[in-house]
Amino acid sequence: MSPAQLARLDLSEEMEAAVERASQEVPATEFLEAVGDLVRASGNLLEPEVAALAILDELGLAQAAEVVAPEYAKVLAPEDLEPKLNGIVVDGTLLGLDPTRTFRRKDGSMGFVTNARVRGELGIYNITLWDEHIKGLVGVEPGEQVRLMGLYTKERNGQIELHTGRDCRISLPDDDQDDEA
Repeated sequence: MSPAQLARLDLSEEMEAAVERASQEVPATEFLEAVGDLVRASGNLLEPEVAALAILDELGLAQAAEVVAPEYAKVLAPEDLEPKLNGIVVDGTLLGLDPTRTFRRKDGSMGFVTNARVRGELGIYNITLWDEHIKGLVGVEPGEQVRLMGLYTKERNGQIELHTGRDCRISLPDDDQDDEA
């Protein structure tokens, strides 16, 4: 995609910078298609800039992504979390993982849920992990570093909760392996 074609797309500054960074690895059109696919896969819950951050992370350009869209990688203290936030990133030390529980969904299928506690820069985060995301922390011992991207918040019983969703990615900085579930 030529610079003139990119200019006609009316991209935000963050997206232009992300496209430029990604062009080191893939053509701009392929990157933008991947961003669009991820936004659609999230049921349009992800903003394009957050999807771009996830794609850049997948390409191994995560540090550049944090510079591209710092507001999406903002570190929030647990007490600063509000309902209906998306794209939350938590980096820290795994403190513990509760036993996995099973439940039956309305459609009759079986689901899995557990809770993790992660100590970040600004406090301890309680995170609810659903289904395939639980696999991302299997074998991770307390004291190991983890990164959870694409978390969302919701209010339940007057408390703000952090949850994994369809767009969540879990990475372990020590081995650079990602859970893309």
